[in-house]
Amino acid sequence: MERGLGSKDSFVVRKDGGLFVDDIPWRFQSFNAPELLDGDECGSFEIKDTMQTLALGFGRPVTRTYTLRIKSGRIGRGHINGWNNEWKDWVWDGPRLKEFDEVLDEAYKAGVRLIIPIINQDYGGEDTNWVGNTTDLIRMRKGLSREDAKKVDWWTDHEMIESFKLIIDKLVNRVNSINGRKYGEDPTILAWETGNEMNRNGYGAAPAEWTLKIAKHLKSRARQLVMDGSFARTDNRESCFPKAVLESPDVDIISYHYGGGDIGRLAGDCQVAAKYGKVFVAGEHGMNARADEYQTFVDTLDKAGGGGSLCWSLRPHSSKGGFKTHGEGNGHWSVHVPGWAEPLHGEFDHREASIVSTIRLASYKINHESVPPLPIPSPPSKIWFMSPTTLCWTGSPWASSYMIIVKNQSTGEERSQESVGKECTEWLGPAGYSFAQVSPPNEHISGDAWYTDYQPVSHIITSKRGNRTQFEDMVSKCREAGVGIIADAVLNLASGSGGVGVAGSKWSNESFPAVPFAASDFHAFCTDQTTEDDIWTCQLDSLPDLRTETETVRTLRMQLERTTGYLNYNSSNNAYTLSNVFLLAQPYGTPTILSGFNFSASDTGQGAPTGNTTCYYYGWSNIICGQQRKQLIHLDKLFGSIFDVSRGPPSGNVTLY
Repeated sequence: MERGLGSKDSFVVRKDGGLFVDDIPWRFQSFNAPELLDGDECGSFEIKDTMQTLALGFGRPVTRTYTLRIKSGRIGRGHINGWNNEWKDWVWDGPRLKEFDEVLDEAYKAGVRLIIPIINQDYGGEDTNWVGNTTDLIRMRKGLSREDAKKVDWWTDHEMIESFKLIIDKLVNRVNSINGRKYGEDPTILAWETGNEMNRNGYGAAPAEWTLKIAKHLKSRARQLVMDGSFARTDNRESCFPKAVLESPDVDIISYHYGGGDIGRLAGDCQVAAKYGKVFVAGEHGMNARADEYQTFVDTLDKAGGGGSLCWSLRPHSSKGGFKTHGEGNGHWSVHVPGWAEPLHGEFDHREASIVSTIRLASYKINHESVPPLPIPSPPSKIWFMSPTTLCWTGSPWASSYMIIVKNQSTGEERSQESVGKECTEWLGPAGYSFAQVSPPNEHISGDAWYTDYQPVSHIITSKRGNRTQFEDMVSKCREAGVGIIADAVLNLASGSGGVGVAGSKWSNESFPAVPFAASDFHAFCTDQTTEDDIWTCQLDSLPDLRTETETVRTLRMQLERTTGYLNYNSSNNAYTLSNVFLLAQPYGTPTILSGFNFSASDTGQGAPTGNTTCYYYGWSNIICGQQRKQLIHLDKLFGSIFDVSRGPPSGNVTLY
């Protein structure tokens, strides 16, 4: 079955214990993205990268953010920075809310749905107070020390319950400054979660009375689903899922968080939700000892009818190059897409390739949809030199490796064959180059312009770059240096008019006795050159076009093809069409670095100064001799094929020594 997402302007709804968009099942297997609301760590680039990663590669693009950030020991600026007694309201940070706006807007544009937990539980001490929590709200609201704030019962204190409702009101009534959507009416939000891991003394869920008050308040003000954020660390399901919450029409989703070793309870948790017509979502799972446990988890949830799961956790590319990383301890690290079997850095999880693949495949399987090919990455959005010797770039979603192309204004490689042989020995081979590309080695018309090399007269191996002996010597020297030779060859046309070639061969229009080609070997001239057939089977302009479909022409062409093992087919007039056909037909490519003579006039064809191979000499730009280019070639060798999805750098910084 093909992927069906429904309209991104339609809300995710609960129906018969399942999630749907426009009557399309919306079960999901995806990742948590806990840095999305952290404006200090996650800027515009990281937000877009996260959304594109999810949208391009997963069956139902869903993620769960972390909670609001509250000013506290670790948080200098939060979404909430205090309480104003005069206003009787929280002090909100305007720029932080605009960051929130951007998260919602980018998610909407990408078609990603969000689960947003509102506040974090107090885990006991400042060492675990990651983003500010319920105790910080009590401290601000009542003007207490942290120690005294802990003595206030968050769950039953009327003032705190009403003050928490003010936070909800602020969120659901906020109008997005980018797209004008009211948060409470934005279908991008799949569900509001009452909090993150809300529990009473660790072993009991958030009291049912508190959860029901908050859920009812959300339902009365927002159109999205409500998810109970309780998390009781116990195997007693009655303590985890209070019956009053299961029976409430205001709670749509119940959830649980699973660390390594909790998989055994998953199917039973899904069954509890189904019994009461609720949707079950594994809000967090992961940090398993073995990679295959992730497969067991997603398979179990699918079979048990769960609504979705969110693996912990995903980190995006960084705007500074490379990826963001995060450690959870005990050798567990955040994962990166598309994942690498061999960690590229000490802060990469060695299981991530398997984890990403498992979650991606499961995201389609859970809705009985076929798995599409891996997404095709776009080019990096930014490339820069951090220093004269350090090249940086921003990564692209789903890119596993990158091709680096160094270009300059030049006519291409027009060196004498003798100088190319010398360069293979002294520079190209030691620098790690695999091939050197040279102009056509066969006889052509006389002249200094660049195009004279590409108007052949015969198949005699003599050009203005050298004769047969010099060509063979060049090939031999380069081969010994580990460098192959790619020789340009024009095999579909010949020179027009008439004259004497650089090797002394005479020719006239459509008569090339040195080959030999006769008039019968060429297409007729067409006056109407507007159709595809005209372009392929007619003479264009003044250059005779060979009838390459005939056996005679093909046989004569083979004389040149035997000269060297590699040919690059060119045509002065048909090059654009031929190159496009080739690129469309072949799923590979090779990074190429060109050296040549800088020019301002289109016909300039002056080559490298005789006997001089310096990098820059009177307009000659021999960029292959630069030390930085040598390091780039080393980079390409190090990371292998640019189209090999199992290898290569994720993105980031490369130092060129």
